[in-house]
Amino acid sequence: QNWATAWQKHYLPIPIGKNLIVVPTWLENPDPNRIPIWMDPGMAFGSGTHPTTQISLTLLEKTLTNSPADRMIDMGCGSGILAIGAVKLGVKEALGVDQDPDAVRISIENARANEIAGRVSFREGSVKEILGQTEWSRGIPLLAANIIAPVLVALFEEGMGELVSPNGKIILSGILKDQLPKILFSLEQEGFTLLEEFHHKAWVGLIAEKRSVL
Repeated sequence: QNWATAWQKHYLPIPIGKNLIVVPTWLENPDPNRIPIWMDPGMAFGSGTHPTTQISLTLLEKTLTNSPADRMIDMGCGSGILAIGAVKLGVKEALGVDQDPDAVRISIENARANEIAGRVSFREGSVKEILGQTEWSRGIPLLAANIIAPVLVALFEEGMGELVSPNGKIILSGILKDQLPKILFSLEQEGFTLLEEFHHKAWVGLIAEKRSVL
């Protein structure tokens, strides 16, 4: 009985960082002092309950507090939570990209629920598709990718680092501690300097900055 909505009782509001709170769309925001990110996770990854999503949002908030950015790419957007969070934190325009059409559809719905549909867009694809689009192909001041480490390595090999402008920031999560050396190697190879390493449970999140070309 009511099987389609029974799972909803397991989702509760989750305070993240200093100012954010992820709130299921069917509940009220219990803390008006925090910025709500309304989420209906549906079938997509990234409802806010997983440690890697919490790491990503924490680092996103920290990065945008220290280095405001006008544009942002969420690579492998899942539910769209990082792109939506970025806009809520002051980014003027965000793009979420995912190879799963269900993730794109759910992200669009979540953007509507947060009433920011005009400031964030979502599309199917990956690095190759973005590099082929002039509007988003170069000079992005902030990119976030919350994906398992082997996929992060593959994305760097496809040119993900090229999307980020000199002095721009990249936020990575989805990394287990024993996978960290490979990711650090990829960052170094792509011209990034590590700024912060954040550990939470078994997972690691990173903030890095792209070095300027002299």
